[in-house]
Amino acid sequence: MLSFRSMFPILVLTLPLLGCSVTTPVLNETTNTSDPVVIVATGQPPAEGLPPVPADVATDHPGYTRATNAQIELALAGSEACQRSEGNTQVGDPESLLQLEPDELEPAWAIYRFTELSTENLPEVVRITFENPLPENFYLGIADYNGLYWHWQEYHPVDTILFSGVPTAWMPVSEAGNAYLAIVTYDGVAATVCDVTLLINTEAPPPVGLVAAQGGHGAEIGLDWEPVSITYPGSEFEGLRLDRAENPDGPWTPVADLPPSATEYADTWDADANPIPYAIPLYYRLRSVVADEIGPPGEVVSGWRDLARIEVVDATHGEYNERLVVSWEAIPGADGYDLQYRPLPEGEPPSFEPLWHVDGGLTLEFEHTTAYPPGNHCQVGVHYDYQVRATVGPNVCDDWSETGQGYINALPETHLTATNYSGPRPLTVTFDGSDSSDPDGGPLTYSWDWESDGTYDLTEETGVVSHTFMDEGSYQANMRVTDDEGTSQEHWHLAYVSGWLHSWSSIGEFGAAVATDASNNVYVTGTTDSQAGSGQDGVILKYDSSGNLQWARRYSATSDEYLMDLALDAAGDIHAIGVTTSVGQGAWDVLLLKLSPAGNLLWQKTWGTTASDWGFKICRFGDKIAVCGYTYAVSATDAAGLLLVIDATTGAVDYQKSVSNGYQVAFEGGIDALPGNVALVVGGLCSLPSSGAAGYVAILDPSTGLLLNESMFDSGGFTRFNSLSVDQSQGYICLCGMSSCLSPSYEQVVLMYDINLMLVWAKYLGNSTDYDDAQGVIFDSDKLYVSGYGSFNTDYWLTLVELNMSGAITHYWQAYGDESRCSGTGITVDTAGHVVITGGSHSAYQQFWPGETPTQTATGTVSVPGSTFADLTGTVTDQLVTFMTATGAVDENNNDQNAIFVADLDMSVL
Repeated sequence: MLSFRSMFPILVLTLPLLGCSVTTPVLNETTNTSDPVVIVATGQPPAEGLPPVPADVATDHPGYTRATNAQIELALAGSEACQRSEGNTQVGDPESLLQLEPDELEPAWAIYRFTELSTENLPEVVRITFENPLPENFYLGIADYNGLYWHWQEYHPVDTILFSGVPTAWMPVSEAGNAYLAIVTYDGVAATVCDVTLLINTEAPPPVGLVAAQGGHGAEIGLDWEPVSITYPGSEFEGLRLDRAENPDGPWTPVADLPPSATEYADTWDADANPIPYAIPLYYRLRSVVADEIGPPGEVVSGWRDLARIEVVDATHGEYNERLVVSWEAIPGADGYDLQYRPLPEGEPPSFEPLWHVDGGLTLEFEHTTAYPPGNHCQVGVHYDYQVRATVGPNVCDDWSETGQGYINALPETHLTATNYSGPRPLTVTFDGSDSSDPDGGPLTYSWDWESDGTYDLTEETGVVSHTFMDEGSYQANMRVTDDEGTSQEHWHLAYVSGWLHSWSSIGEFGAAVATDASNNVYVTGTTDSQAGSGQDGVILKYDSSGNLQWARRYSATSDEYLMDLALDAAGDIHAIGVTTSVGQGAWDVLLLKLSPAGNLLWQKTWGTTASDWGFKICRFGDKIAVCGYTYAVSATDAAGLLLVIDATTGAVDYQKSVSNGYQVAFEGGIDALPGNVALVVGGLCSLPSSGAAGYVAILDPSTGLLLNESMFDSGGFTRFNSLSVDQSQGYICLCGMSSCLSPSYEQVVLMYDINLMLVWAKYLGNSTDYDDAQGVIFDSDKLYVSGYGSFNTDYWLTLVELNMSGAITHYWQAYGDESRCSGTGITVDTAGHVVITGGSHSAYQQFWPGETPTQTATGTVSVPGSTFADLTGTVTDQLVTFMTATGAVDENNNDQNAIFVADLDMSVL
């Protein structure tokens, strides 16, 4: 440890004999030591000796007395510095000691100071270190220069003792100033005072001066100074202390303790810790800290804070058309903000006008609306400049912010429609958002997200686009309309891609009927004109459940053949019914084919008389097939209803019947079996004396063909039934067709009968002014589907209607082809609940979309026509006509000729 003695000479005060009584009450018994203890204390001795103490300086102190006529001399370091007192005898140099008589001593220690030294620049903490070994217990005494008595404090062995400026029970050093220190030991008989040292603190830490205190804009006052380097005897320069006051004369408050290397500090405004308002001068000073001593202050400087200028102002349109939001950055300490504005018309902008004062430092935005505040409202489409400044009480920022510009941009108004947005894949939908507009009059751009996945796949300046959906499912197509200011609005439209759709064509084709097997393979029958010179040919197509064409077969002879209907058995064998003019008994004969599921012809037969005989519909019941149509064998001028029951395995006829009533009767409206095959139901038309026709339905005995019941629906014009279906759970019979009841147009007509042919309800469907016809009907659980077509002038569109068991329309779809000509004829429902439709179209694809069609009660008279049941004598003939692969293209858009189309629709998507 570096000794203070090696740096400065030390004045050693040799203490005279301080006698005491046998027992001294202020000292405890200790072990004597003859080794002097050297006290090294911060400070320097005075240049000259100590003058005599004035007589009036010494005063009494409670509990102590003072010695009289005392003399003290100073001894230099190295002289005898420890005197032992034994009773009234002094041991040591008698010339340097004061002899005291015993009666002059009191049972206490006392000593006087004999100097008057300045107390300026005294440290607040005195550090005392010891070089010599100390006794186990000792007393340290201190006496101040004003002549106060010694004060003692017991210590145990230590290396360093600190006296601080904090008042204690015995002596505050700051009051002692220059002081005498003494180590005293006591053995119960005599006390030893060792090495009394005079502390003279003439070298205090130097003051530190500030260079500048910068105020200005913002919440901080910046202070900076030159680097400070202090060398202090025996101690280290520990750092700096910064004080602050509101008055240059104090009182001073410590702000921060800083390291010695610090050269700057930012005094930051804080509402709690530093709540001095803006624009109020503050005063600062620095002091050094050395050995825990605080040095004298340097010069005093002042600074103050001004409110900072707001830098960022954002004025932009808000979420709604009727407001825009002005926002800005926060200024610490601000308790409010002033806001001003001006419109920006063409030409020189006007002066700013006050808009609002926002109270509260936490409010950082203002809503400028078209209606509030009164008198200062803004207008849609007008640009405005805004400026903001901060306030604290009556103080305001000197500068306004930079301007922020905004305006209320009216959101684009969107409008979106779609055509062809529902149907089987591939589905091409046309979306039309061209009626969207910008109220501000600017141009629009259109972005399209076909799958609503957040990715916009197409951006156009036109609002009419088309997109083809290739996969089945429901799609929400989003249209985002953006104006020239970058403001967008969205609108969406649903597209329903259900199942699949394919067309098959060569020159001219038409699909008449459709059926499905247990694996949901789809079979379609119809006509084709694909072979030159052979006229019309019958055609059968097979698709798997995914819509892949498996095979195509054509029945072709020398003249015309038509295939009108087909039915499947449990093994998947196919029976097809139609007519031919190439072979058979007469002009037209019934044509009957049987094919395997692979499309191989198992047998082909015709049935006919010498007259014209037509087969229209077919159904399976048990091991039989039933065929219905009409024949002219009964009367050369009037058609009679035709019924054939044939063995499904061999093709042999079980019986053949005709039904007539003196007028035309034709069973071209379908045939089906009642639940349990207890009866057959046939439908069609019956002509009337008024040159009209009525819808006809009859129930026949399946074993004999005998007529069990019949009914006729007369609407007063022309009515025809094209198709029928039997509800196999309850025995209801539904028929559909066309009626001229709303002359001059024809409407679709749908009727439901109970098992006794009592009419349950009758409905007219459609809103055309031209021609509507329902051509297919099928029950599906608690609902039924009706397919057909509507027309206007020369255009035809397919219709698909879903009705509940009460006859109310629950869904309605329409379908167009590219040439707006298509129709739905055959319809069925597969085991998956998909509705399968076939018909004719001028286009490769049909596009389905939901729509609305009016419905009303069908008016008509229900009566019994009184028909005659009779046997026929037609002939069944095996044929050897070639049955070959049909040539045709899949999904070819020929535009000017009909194509067979088939649609497999998942109604849960539609």
